[in-house]
Amino acid sequence: AYNANPSSMKAALKAFRQKVLEAQSDLKDAGLILGDMNELGPKAKTYHEELGRHCLELGFKNLIFVGSMAGDYNAGCGGLGAEFSSVESLKRKNSKAEDGSFLNYKWLFIKGSRSLQLESIVDIN
Repeated sequence: AYNANPSSMKAALKAFRQKVLEAQSDLKDAGLILGDMNELGPKAKTYHEELGRHCLELGFKNLIFVGSMAGDYNAGCGGLGAEFSSVESLKRKNSKAEDGSFLNYKWLFIKGSRSLQLESIVDIN
């Protein structure tokens, strides 16, 4: 989950996709939770939109975007993702979900800038 920029996100998504497919799983069994990539300057909106498109190009369908740039990610993937303004709002929604919970995915990719504290989404203890 720790830290993010366009190149690290693309590389990590590509590696995640490869791992899922090598395990002979389907990408429909994989969920992505992407948080803001901070400190990108005036092209931040463009970078987030590009990464949203990249998710679709890689074949991912289960997309969750978190943070102030969630709408930009989602614009890049044609609005197919779910948007949350904060980790807390995602956790509240997920705790109420009877099905469709991101915890139901066989594979889960979580990455964004450290300031979002995405690691708090899943209790790994």
